[in-house]
Amino acid sequence: MGDPVRALVAQAIIDEIRRLDLLTNTRETGDYLYSKLAKVSSNFPDRIANLRGKGEGTFIAWDESSPAARDKFLASMKKYGVNIGGTGDRGIRLRPMLIFGKGHADILVDALEKCYSS
Repeated sequence: MGDPVRALVAQAIIDEIRRLDLLTNTRETGDYLYSKLAKVSSNFPDRIANLRGKGEGTFIAWDESSPAARDKFLASMKKYGVNIGGTGDRGIRLRPMLIFGKGHADILVDALEKCYSS
Protein backbone atom coordinates (compact mmCIF):
# COMPACT_ATOMS: atom_id res chain seq x y z
CA MET A 1 0.00 0.00 0.00
CA GLY A 2 2.93 2.34 0.51
CA ASP A 3 2.16 5.72 1.99
CA PRO A 4 -1.35 6.81 0.91
CA VAL A 5 -0.82 10.38 2.14
CA ARG A 6 2.18 10.81 -0.17
CA ALA A 7 0.14 9.42 -3.05
CA LEU A 8 -2.53 12.06 -2.38
CA VAL A 9 0.12 14.80 -2.25
CA ALA A 10 1.63 13.58 -5.52
CA GLN A 11 -1.79 13.62 -7.18
CA ALA A 12 -2.43 17.17 -5.92
CA ILE A 13 0.90 18.27 -7.40
CA ILE A 14 0.09 16.67 -10.75
CA ASP A 15 -3.34 18.33 -10.72
CA GLU A 16 -1.73 21.76 -10.17
CA ILE A 17 0.80 21.19 -12.94
CA ARG A 18 -2.07 20.44 -15.30
CA ARG A 19 -4.35 23.22 -14.03
CA LEU A 20 -1.66 25.88 -14.44
CA ASP A 21 -0.33 24.32 -17.66
CA LEU A 22 3.18 24.45 -16.23
CA LEU A 23 4.68 22.15 -18.86
CA THR A 24 3.71 24.61 -21.61
CA ASN A 25 5.07 27.44 -19.46
CA THR A 26 8.36 25.60 -19.05
CA ARG A 27 8.69 24.95 -22.78
CA GLU A 28 7.86 28.55 -23.78
CA THR A 29 10.03 30.07 -21.04
CA GLY A 30 12.89 27.73 -21.95
CA ASP A 31 12.78 28.81 -25.59
CA TYR A 32 12.65 32.46 -24.53
CA LEU A 33 15.52 32.06 -22.07
CA TYR A 34 17.67 30.08 -24.49
CA SER A 35 17.33 32.77 -27.17
CA LYS A 36 18.33 35.48 -24.68
CA LEU A 37 21.30 33.43 -23.48
CA ALA A 38 22.39 32.86 -27.07
CA LYS A 39 22.53 36.64 -27.52
CA VAL A 40 24.51 37.06 -24.30
CA SER A 41 26.91 34.33 -25.40
CA SER A 42 27.61 36.24 -28.61
CA ASN A 43 28.58 39.26 -26.48
CA PHE A 44 30.73 37.16 -24.13
CA PRO A 45 32.03 34.26 -26.26
CA ASP A 46 35.06 33.82 -24.03
CA ARG A 47 32.78 33.25 -21.01
CA ILE A 48 29.82 31.26 -22.37
CA ALA A 49 30.86 28.19 -24.33
CA ASN A 50 28.91 25.15 -25.42
CA LEU A 51 25.47 26.58 -24.65
CA ARG A 52 23.13 23.62 -24.55
CA GLY A 53 19.55 22.73 -23.71
CA LYS A 54 17.72 24.21 -26.69
CA GLY A 55 14.25 22.68 -26.81
CA GLU A 56 14.65 21.17 -23.33
CA GLY A 57 12.56 23.69 -21.42
CA THR A 58 14.46 25.63 -18.79
CA PHE A 59 17.09 22.91 -18.30
CA ILE A 60 19.94 24.88 -19.85
CA ALA A 61 23.69 24.70 -19.30
CA TRP A 62 26.92 26.18 -20.61
CA ASP A 63 30.63 26.01 -19.85
CA GLU A 64 32.83 28.73 -18.40
CA SER A 65 36.39 29.30 -19.58
CA SER A 66 37.96 27.59 -16.55
CA PRO A 67 37.02 26.03 -13.20
CA ALA A 68 38.27 29.15 -11.38
CA ALA A 69 36.25 31.47 -13.64
CA ARG A 70 33.15 29.30 -13.11
CA ASP A 71 33.50 29.39 -9.32
CA LYS A 72 34.03 33.17 -9.37
CA PHE A 73 30.97 33.58 -11.60
CA LEU A 74 28.77 31.50 -9.28
CA ALA A 75 29.87 33.55 -6.28
CA SER A 76 29.39 36.84 -8.16
CA MET A 77 25.88 35.93 -9.26
CA LYS A 78 24.88 35.54 -5.60
CA LYS A 79 25.74 39.22 -5.15
CA TYR A 80 23.07 39.93 -7.78
CA GLY A 81 20.56 37.77 -5.90
CA VAL A 82 20.80 34.77 -8.22
CA ASN A 83 21.76 31.29 -7.04
CA ILE A 84 22.96 29.14 -9.95
CA GLY A 85 24.45 25.68 -9.71
CA GLY A 86 27.63 24.34 -11.16
CA THR A 87 28.18 20.97 -12.75
CA GLY A 88 31.38 19.19 -13.63
CA ASP A 89 34.52 21.29 -13.49
CA ARG A 90 33.45 24.24 -15.71
CA GLY A 91 29.71 23.82 -16.24
CA ILE A 92 26.89 26.11 -15.17
CA ARG A 93 23.45 24.56 -14.97
CA LEU A 94 19.99 26.10 -14.77
CA ARG A 95 17.20 23.95 -13.40
CA PRO A 96 14.54 26.39 -12.17
CA MET A 97 11.15 25.42 -10.80
CA LEU A 98 8.18 24.87 -13.09
CA ILE A 99 6.72 28.27 -12.20
CA PHE A 100 9.82 30.07 -13.57
CA GLY A 101 8.48 32.50 -16.17
CA LYS A 102 9.68 34.99 -18.76
CA GLY A 103 9.86 37.77 -16.16
CA HIS A 104 12.19 35.61 -14.09
CA ALA A 105 14.25 34.92 -17.21
CA ASP A 106 14.62 38.66 -17.80
CA ILE A 107 15.85 39.15 -14.22
CA LEU A 108 18.32 36.29 -14.62
CA VAL A 109 19.71 37.53 -17.93
CA ASP A 110 20.01 41.10 -16.61
CA ALA A 111 22.02 39.85 -13.62
CA LEU A 112 24.11 37.65 -15.89
CA GLU A 113 24.99 40.56 -18.17
CA LYS A 114 25.89 42.75 -15.19
CA CYS A 115 28.05 40.00 -13.75
CA TYR A 116 29.88 39.34 -17.02
CA SER A 117 30.32 43.09 -17.65
CA SER A 118 31.89 43.72 -14.24
